[in-house]
Amino acid sequence: MKINHFVHGNFIPPKKTLLSPEEMGKIYDCFVLPFVDVLPVSEDGKILLGLRKTEPKTWWTVGKGIIPGETLAETAKKVLQEELGINANPSRFKLICINSSVYEIREQPPKENGRATLIMVFSILIKQKEIRNLISQSGKYHALKWFPCPKINKDFDPVIRKTVKALI
Repeated sequence: MKINHFVHGNFIPPKKTLLSPEEMGKIYDCFVLPFVDVLPVSEDGKILLGLRKTEPKTWWTVGKGIIPGETLAETAKKVLQEELGINANPSRFKLICINSSVYEIREQPPKENGRATLIMVFSILIKQKEIRNLISQSGKYHALKWFPCPKINKDFDPVIRKTVKALI
């Protein structure tokens, strides 16, 4: 699937602004936020998932929000670099699916308002030498673990199961 990215005029990305949890909660109340997740795949066909510290507290793909002006591939590169310490050329990423999810709770107040997300999931073949240097950078995960695709069963979140099906 081709992903088009257009820049109209002399767009200058805004400086990063940190929002309070309350401000972020208001944004979640009004908008569906887009994210990019990355599903690393080893040469022997295993996938790398992280055990999340925040909701949903399950095995999940690594991801981040998209900064205004970034291409999706640039965001995927940033995810891999900042979350796992791997520097990869953006051309190595392949869009495998887009997941739309709603959650009944969220971290930001009011927690009971939930949130909605739209996640573009990319896969990337991770080379053996990159696996040796793999480290969790962000502290967002309790653990990282490689799973054979056939082991992704009913014990995993439906989002992860569908994402892996899109990969195969």
